[in-house]
Amino acid sequence: MTSLRATLLGGGKQTATQEEMAMVNVPPIARKIIETANELATNGKTGSSTSETIAAAFVLDRMDFIPDGYSVVEAWDRIDDLQEIVRKIRSEYEDLVVPW
Repeated sequence: MTSLRATLLGGGKQTATQEEMAMVNVPPIARKIIETANELATNGKTGSSTSETIAAAFVLDRMDFIPDGYSVVEAWDRIDDLQEIVRKIRSEYEDLVVPW
């Protein structure tokens, strides 16, 4: 059992952080993109996939995080299957994205 899951189910001794509790109802792909966005905003880099990195750049509205070799339009086209998730994060989960 993961620590968060164990905590939520009462089997763990750790206390879930406020951020972990907020992420419980976020769809897994949106959670991954939010985590990638927060990692990019904090560290300026990430080990996530190219599509996740591009989606995170759009969530952050930071085109400088789009990987080299992609124009903004090419990057948006690259994440065709994630565009709705990006929109949903920006409208419903923006409070989970770091503010800077």
